[in-house]
Amino acid sequence: MGNITLYLAGLAANHNHALSGDDTYTLTVHLVPDSTVSRVKDPVSASSFRLWPNPASEAVYFALEDANSGQTVHQAEIWSAAGRLVRITYLKQNELTVAGLEAGVYWLFLRDEDGAVIGQANFVKL
Repeated sequence: MGNITLYLAGLAANHNHALSGDDTYTLTVHLVPDSTVSRVKDPVSASSFRLWPNPASEAVYFALEDANSGQTVHQAEIWSAAGRLVRITYLKQNELTVAGLEAGVYWLFLRDEDGAVIGQANFVKL
C-alpha cells in the first residue's frame, strides 16, 4: 500500500570491445495510488457482480445483485492492462459495446452518479 518507486537501468553497447561508444540509460517512475480507489462505496464481491460473456467480442453485459442491486450505474470506465484509460461511457442499460477495442485484457469500473466505484471486473476482448 502507498506510493511505489521503480528504478530502471539499461545499457546500450556497440560491441567494439572498447570503453567508448556505450551508453547507460536510467529512469525513475513514481506510482501514486489513484484517489478514486478510496471512493469505493460498497466493494462488490464476486458473487454480487456478474459480467458476461467473458471473453467477449461485441459486447459485455453486467448485473449487480444482492445488496448492490439497488445501485444505479451511471458510467463505465474501461482501462487497458497497461493502466491506460481507454473509454468512458455513460450508460442507460446494463450493456457495454466492446467491438471497437483491440484484443486484450481490460478492467471495467462501474460508477454511480456521484462518481464512486460500485463495481469492477476484468474481461478479455477477443
